[in-house]
Amino acid sequence: MSKQTDRRQRILSFIETHMPPDGYDASYIAEFLGLDRANTSRELNALSRDGLLVRIAGRPVRFRIETHPAAALNTLSAEEPPDAEPGTDPEEQALPAAESMLEASEAPLSIFSRMIGYDQSLKMPIQQAKAAVLYPPHGLHTLIVGATGGGKTTLAKVMYLYAKEMHRLDSDAPYVIFNCADYAKNPQLLLSHLFGHKKGAFTGANEEREGIVEKADGGILFLDEIHRLPPEGQEMLFSLIDRGEYYRLGDTEHIRSADILILAATTEQPNTAILKTLLRRIPNVIKMPDLKERSLEERYYLIKSFFQKEAKNMALSFSVSAEIIKFFMSYDCPGNIGQLENDIKLVCANAFVNYIVGNERDLFIGLSHLPPPYLADFDMLTEGRGLLDSFFYDGRAEDLFFSPDQPLSPPLNESEDLNIYQLMENHSKKYFADGLSQKTIKKIFNNQIVEQFQYVSSKSGKRPVGADESAFLKIISADIYEPMKAAISTLKEDFDVTLPPQVFHGLVLHVETMVERVRRGRAIPVPESSDAELFDNKYYQAAQYLVRVLEDHLNLTLPVQEAIFISLYLQTLDLTVNDKHVGILLLSHGYHAAVDMAVVANRLLDVDHAHGLCMPLEEKVSQALARATQFVQKIDEGKGVLILADMGSLHTFGGLITKATGIKTHTIRMVNLPLAIEATRKALLPAMTLENLVEELDKETCIAASHEEITQKKDLLYSSKRIFRLVEGTLIFLDSKKAIPLLEKIFLGILSDLGIEQTPNLYIKFIFHTACMLERAIRNDPLVYENLQELQMTHRSLYQTIASAFDVAERTYGIEISEGELCYITEIFAYEMARASQ
Repeated sequence: MSKQTDRRQRILSFIETHMPPDGYDASYIAEFLGLDRANTSRELNALSRDGLLVRIAGRPVRFRIETHPAAALNTLSAEEPPDAEPGTDPEEQALPAAESMLEASEAPLSIFSRMIGYDQSLKMPIQQAKAAVLYPPHGLHTLIVGATGGGKTTLAKVMYLYAKEMHRLDSDAPYVIFNCADYAKNPQLLLSHLFGHKKGAFTGANEEREGIVEKADGGILFLDEIHRLPPEGQEMLFSLIDRGEYYRLGDTEHIRSADILILAATTEQPNTAILKTLLRRIPNVIKMPDLKERSLEERYYLIKSFFQKEAKNMALSFSVSAEIIKFFMSYDCPGNIGQLENDIKLVCANAFVNYIVGNERDLFIGLSHLPPPYLADFDMLTEGRGLLDSFFYDGRAEDLFFSPDQPLSPPLNESEDLNIYQLMENHSKKYFADGLSQKTIKKIFNNQIVEQFQYVSSKSGKRPVGADESAFLKIISADIYEPMKAAISTLKEDFDVTLPPQVFHGLVLHVETMVERVRRGRAIPVPESSDAELFDNKYYQAAQYLVRVLEDHLNLTLPVQEAIFISLYLQTLDLTVNDKHVGILLLSHGYHAAVDMAVVANRLLDVDHAHGLCMPLEEKVSQALARATQFVQKIDEGKGVLILADMGSLHTFGGLITKATGIKTHTIRMVNLPLAIEATRKALLPAMTLENLVEELDKETCIAASHEEITQKKDLLYSSKRIFRLVEGTLIFLDSKKAIPLLEKIFLGILSDLGIEQTPNLYIKFIFHTACMLERAIRNDPLVYENLQELQMTHRSLYQTIASAFDVAERTYGIEISEGELCYITEIFAYEMARASQ
């Protein structure tokens, strides 16, 4: 049978199996079957001429079954077309012992054939992967090499699915992933996770624990970033690979066995990053191609598959402009396929915000949904225009349509990604119900997208934010760009609105999509919350001027709501406020909390006003106080500084800083994200003083405290689950499953002795602080409490209650808890008791 006949059989079999009522287009069939699009289109047209398929006119042209497909297949088998290509594909190179098995046992369409590029750039990697799975008796250990984002993890997962497909593994065989980089800084902990450990193998090893090697027995173990595995860990793999044997950490007497196929991945050169003795035991090395090494056709289908995946995630149909497709086919993508997918997610998320907030009728993804940092890539489009023109048949790309009902390819349907679309949709309903304006909601979502995809940090280090004018003109219509550019001086002189280059380019992209939307009859509804102040400002007047300019040049009537949305866009640009403000400083124990909350507050408000400082649990109070003093001196603008502090000695910092520097401060004994956002927002009001800010925030904290009292019992269970996950990721030596129940027992005992009620806030503070305290005690590195004797005298009874309660912890772990550590715990309860009595 010729390649042409085989191709036709596959196409007919595919259409028969899926039987879509409106048919499939050539691009989709080619993508799904891994065929060349030109060949697929040619076969579909030939089958249509032979009466075997019905050709459905439209853009794109679609095809569906006409006669019974089995009869069509028999016709093709019985008679070769005169132009059939002689011979079959040349025999693909494979490891000798697996060659015959590939030919004899593989189904015509294995799961590998659904990977994009399976018969092009991935042809050899897939052949090596198949051979590794089928090699007798249990497969070949394999190392997958390639740059970050090149598809190493995907190939490994497909190898696992292929092994089950070919019955080389049981249907319930395990597939275990271990990233060696997660514990690279702690070799002992890394080896414990990998091989397990014996009780007492190291401090904190209070019980035996199985490793992931044991969990992967009978299946596949995928070791990602294997070059981060320390030499001793690589050596321990020797016996596992050679004899299927290993031992748990600290237990050299009991040899254990495991039947495992090891797949490993690295971004480094194997000869320099992996021990030669280990490398010799992994004879099959697969090199994955970079995105730049893959054909334009493959990149096109990758782009389509990622958009299709987003259609599934959104559960919505949408169209993507041809220019967006051309952009992604041409732009510089240093992060490989992984970045390509992430960038497509970003563009889809930006479009989705407009769709749900603007209540648009249709979802259309256009150039305006690209973030400003990507504008510098527009010059890439002209460099690759010749290739693009030859790729598309008539030299022009078409808009593409995606539906959630279309199947995914490649076949890895499961995704652990956070469904940001569902979150935005749910939150938008709440925001609208709370009376927030469209402008505010859109700003919140845009900042969430920045936080989710972090595109600014990943892109700004490589290229400038702005775009060169000549490069920009290569993709934007001069009919829109020229009148907009000519209007810049008028905006500045008549309306006092200044547009930096990168902001202007973003506005042009917005207008380009707006014009296209109006021409398609997709007008945006007028916002319901169109307050008078929305129209009575310089931005709306400037927007009206721009609309008039565009209407004159384009001979087009633009709806009034378009001026509203342009004005909202312009209003977000005015950050030239020179008034002095109250400073905001967040203080927390730990390593990230205060800084993270400050970053989120700033991004949500599009400012750089809130500041965070964290005091690591091992840092001396005097050192943290010195750092906080420097911060206050730096951020004070003459109106004082508001400090939000979580607990303990941090509550005293404000008074000490004021005494040392003379800068006015006030401390609120609470720090959380809502409070940080509200404090930052109110601090930026021109007339706000430190005293007024404290007064207003005190109302907020009272309301929050009242709400907490109402819901504390319901929230405590949630707090327990949340703090368990937090502590589990923090502890190094302690087993959280043992430590947290013990600390909870101590906590409830203290509450009973003191006669106070439990609250989620008190529970979280206690468990997190005391868990870290036990780790410090094990390391013999306790915190020092400066005013120890004063606190012991002031809260003598409370201190003795705390000290007695922790006797059981000292006996359990064989440690001694210092008086200073007990003082910090005493302070936590003293503050809670004082707050409850107010």
